[in-house]
Amino acid sequence: MEQMTLEEKIGQINQASPATVCTLPGVEADIDSWVTEMMEGKISEQKLQERLAMCEENLRLDELEAGEIGCFVNLYDDAKLAQVIAASKKSRLQIPLLVGVDVIRGYRTIFPTPLAMASAWNPKLHRKLVKTAKKEAIVSGVNWVLGPMLDVARDGRWGRIVESPGEDPYLASVIAKEMVEEYHADDGDGPMICTAKHFAAYGAASGGQDYNTVSISTRQLYETYLPPFRAAVDAGVDCVMSAFHDLNGIPCVCDKELLTDLLRDEMGFQGFVVSDAEAVKQCVSHGISGDEAEAAKMSLLAGNDVDMTSYDYRNYLKKLVEDGQLEEEVIHTAARRVLEKKLEYGLFDKEYVYDPEKIRKIVLSEEHRAIAREVARQTIVLLKNEDVLPVREKKRILVIGELADDKEALTGPWAFTGDSGKTVTIVEGLQKNAPEGTEISYVKGFGVHDSREGFAEALEKAENADFIVAVAGETAFMSGEAASRADLHLSGAQEEFLLKLAGIDVPIEPLYPFGYGLSYTTFQYSELEVLTPEIRLDSELNCRVKVKNTGDCFGEEIVQLYIHDKVAGCVRPVKELKRFMKIALQPGEQKECEFSLPAAELGYYDRSCNYVVEPGTFDLYIGSNSSEGLHMEFKLKLNVRSRLYREVEL
Repeated sequence: MEQMTLEEKIGQINQASPATVCTLPGVEADIDSWVTEMMEGKISEQKLQERLAMCEENLRLDELEAGEIGCFVNLYDDAKLAQVIAASKKSRLQIPLLVGVDVIRGYRTIFPTPLAMASAWNPKLHRKLVKTAKKEAIVSGVNWVLGPMLDVARDGRWGRIVESPGEDPYLASVIAKEMVEEYHADDGDGPMICTAKHFAAYGAASGGQDYNTVSISTRQLYETYLPPFRAAVDAGVDCVMSAFHDLNGIPCVCDKELLTDLLRDEMGFQGFVVSDAEAVKQCVSHGISGDEAEAAKMSLLAGNDVDMTSYDYRNYLKKLVEDGQLEEEVIHTAARRVLEKKLEYGLFDKEYVYDPEKIRKIVLSEEHRAIAREVARQTIVLLKNEDVLPVREKKRILVIGELADDKEALTGPWAFTGDSGKTVTIVEGLQKNAPEGTEISYVKGFGVHDSREGFAEALEKAENADFIVAVAGETAFMSGEAASRADLHLSGAQEEFLLKLAGIDVPIEPLYPFGYGLSYTTFQYSELEVLTPEIRLDSELNCRVKVKNTGDCFGEEIVQLYIHDKVAGCVRPVKELKRFMKIALQPGEQKECEFSLPAAELGYYDRSCNYVVEPGTFDLYIGSNSSEGLHMEFKLKLNVRSRLYREVEL
């Protein structure tokens, strides 16, 4: 750092992406606006592709060679990645480049969405995803993943709920720990820099609208939205991404109380903070800063170390220093945090060698696809089964629905590094794997838009089928970033057709409790025992329950433990998930499941956001979901009777 100029230090905290230029003279490339127009229905997808075909990438090789870029993002071509990495090594000090990619669902081998992964209640699956993604990313030249996404989300209208770990802070925290630890595991391919995002409470966006304001109490922030980030920080996460939105009136990217006082001083985060894309310049749009120079200054002073693609740090920080508005030491500190990670992960010692043959052998390999398929099986949630499944000896199976033969829709959102052309559609999969003698036929019947063309033909064919597989849902762009929805009904004519198919005139909207899901068998819970009916602050709750497979099929069950503080200083949730266990049972087999829960985990945040544990009586529930199960009580007594409560360090 003593050898670095001010410009080179600023370069380390400047994250760039390829510039897009239009080959048609006089036409400016504006991809973000074009995509927005398509999503709003103003232009067709074909028109968007025509415009994109007129554009080409500028990899900013001159800027890389000049040492003006320390981090790169949004480049998914292996050969081009090799070019930018090589260009950065031509800089005066040859400082290695941080190459970041959104690895949300795997790298080239695409896994189920994070929301689906959470539905499996098996955090070990997340380790398999990370291990596979890490192997593919590293061989492709990527050394920094912009994930995991840890936003607890409870509004289904928010498009980014699909990439979240769901609605429960405890489950999300377990997932966070497993993923960060696996990114850091040196299993032959080396550890990898990872990012917890988006800090903080992005999942609480008002009205489920993306990029919207968030207005919540500090208690709600601490109890619901911070736990997964605490788990990631405790696991040693390298980077935290500040979010787009404003939290209680202050944009997260320039909120010192959030990024420094809370994240660093209170939570103990030691890595570097990167903004979300163009979040720094958006401080002007928020109306919190008068211009982008002020936005850059506010964000850096707040503790946001790296500017992702706003170029405000590159454009304004040097002049701010020269004008005496900013101390160079602030830039020095931010650059040092980035360089420390490059040093810690050995990037100064590693020379990336582009090897297309090696990439072909590892990326999207049969082994990786098999792992993704195994994970996908566990993410499927069965909500209803009236002796229909499993399918037995059906000779004529009719598949209906536009999405049944849509590769891109099946790939889904947040799969930037994937290749939908490699996807096997539902129709193709059934035709390839159906037992001999089974006839698989397909008719579109209905789609995701309003067209009713094909209704009559599909209904007629349905009458002659032994078994019908109707596929409904969303296209790839109907969920994800900037894809919030006001109406959660199935879009277009899908719902209308399904109701006609079932012979039902009245729309049905079933609601299921958290943790609900069926299998091809049934389970019975019995003999719940609380082994420690009275516990103290330095002890733990111990309990056990017996679970039996009472059906005639093999099955897996998620045994869930919830508590309820019956009387507390603040209103407590009706039920809080505290532990879970996934077990596999053969027909007639029974297992005894044991759980332990330290008393320190029975507390909550009071009005002053101090974590406290109070004495009293608690409800204990163990069952297959949050509304069904066995119930008992236990008591917590404090060691010091003279105090109403005791503060506890988590």
